[in-house]
Parts: sequence; structure tokens; C-alpha cells
Amino acid sequence: MIKKSILTALALLIAYHFLFPHLPRRYFQLSGQQRDNYFRAQRYAYELSSGTTLILGSSMSLRLNEQMLGPGYFKLALGGGSVFTGLEIIRLKGAHPPLVLIEVNQLGWDIDHELLHDLFSPWLSGLRNYSPIFKEEGRPANFVNGIVEAFVRKSCRWSARWSGRDKAESGSGVNPELFARLMRMYKEYFATAPPGLSDKAKKLGDYVDALTSSGSVCVLYEMPIDSSLANLNAPRAVREAAEARFPKNKYHWLEFTQDHRYQTSDGIHLTQSEADRITETMVHETSQIDRLR
Repeated sequence: MIKKSILTALALLIAYHFLFPHLPRRYFQLSGQQRDNYFRAQRYAYELSSGTTLILGSSMSLRLNEQMLGPGYFKLALGGGSVFTGLEIIRLKGAHPPLVLIEVNQLGWDIDHELLHDLFSPWLSGLRNYSPIFKEEGRPANFVNGIVEAFVRKSCRWSARWSGRDKAESGSGVNPELFARLMRMYKEYFATAPPGLSDKAKKLGDYVDALTSSGSVCVLYEMPIDSSLANLNAPRAVREAAEARFPKNKYHWLEFTQDHRYQTSDGIHLTQSEADRITETMVHETSQIDRLR
């Protein structure tokens, strides 16, 4: 019985291996932030070349427009994750990217050791290099989630159409009540500076200096947030720690316009139009690679 079950499972795996490249991606849907983090990390670790320009950061940098960035860039930005995780992935991969853009907003966050262990486990790496069905993209649940998501979305549209709510809600932006609640939450969260920022800045400096000595150009930047949050204790302390370790006359920084009230969806994540403005500036500045060197 056990032997038969093992043979059946093996047959199903082999069939899925050959079927997977032909499955339509229309209904592909990653199930949550952490699954997306694993997907991005695996794509960089197993598929992309060391010559790819990298953007390291948090979910703030995930808002950057991939089409405007172009194929030479890859966003190794991890939602709810630390820039140190991305830097450690580069180190363990043994990569020497020509250009690394580093968001400093979440300087106080720690490395995700569980993700790194999963990513560089020898036996898992061997399976994933053999077949994509063992990668995050190969999880059957991703297709189930996509189908369910499409069905629910279509049902909601039909329900709104029949009830007339689609006309009433068309053109509406962020829910004002929800936005106000999120702003109160972030104001409370940012009221206290995270501990150990100088040590974290020093640790970041070690990574940056190692990359620079191997030929990479490292560029630091702070993603803009709502102006009422930007100078609270936590963002200000992070900014001061980063600038103290990386003085702007010695290290490369991207400077975004400060005389502009950036629009956000929740206080810290830019709306798409604002993220497009930042992306445009980023592409323009980093295209001057000879000037940066």
C-alpha cells in the first residue's frame, strides 16, 4: 500500500513537471506577502544573472513601476522584510551586481533567517534547479488562489452592477475613514525610534563597503512618505543614523523633491502616480552610471 502511494505520488510529480510550463499564467496568484517574498528571492537566487541591477528595500519600494524601470532592474524588495535579507542573499549567491539601490526607511528591521535557510538549503536548491515545480511559482495553490480570486472579483462586479453601487463608487479613492485610522496607527508607531540604529547603520555600511570593493556602485535612498509622518521620531532617527554613517559627500544618495506633498494610500506607501514620479527620477539618476562611478 505504501509502495503504491509513493509510486502514485511520483507519477503525479512527473506529470506536473511536464504540464507546468504549459499552464496559463492568467490565473496565477501568490497567496500573501510572505509567499511573494519567497517568489522574488528565489527568482533572483536561481534565475537572474549577477549583472542585474538590484533595488533592495521593503514594500515601499515594491510600488516602483517595473515597466518604467525596464528589464535591467530587479526589485529584490521584501514586503515586511529587511534590506539586510536582500544584502545577505547577494552575499550568499556570490553576486557582484553593477548597481545596487538601497532603501533605508526600515533600517531597524532584522534579517529573515528562515527565508535564507529555505533559499540556500542544498537539497532544496538541487530540487529547484532541476524543476520549477519545487519553486514558489510551482505551488498548485497559486493557481487555485488565482481562480478563486477571479471568481470572487467577477461576482463582486456583477453584484455591484445589479445593485447600482458601481456607479455610486466609481472614481472614489482611498476610504477616508480607513486612511485616518491608518494614519493614527503610523503616528503612534513612529513616535518611538527603534533601538540600535547606529549599530544597524554600521552593519549596513559593512555590506555597502564590501559591495563597493567588489566593483558594485551602491546608491542609498529614502522613499518619501506622508509629510505629517516624515519628521516623527522614528523616521527622523533612521534618517540621522543613515546620514551619519553614509555622509552625502562620500556616498551616493538619490535625492527626491522635498517641496512636494506626496500622496499615499495609507501614509507610507505611495499612490501609483507618485511612485511613477519617483521611478522616473530613479531611472534618470542611475542612468548616469559614469557620473556615479
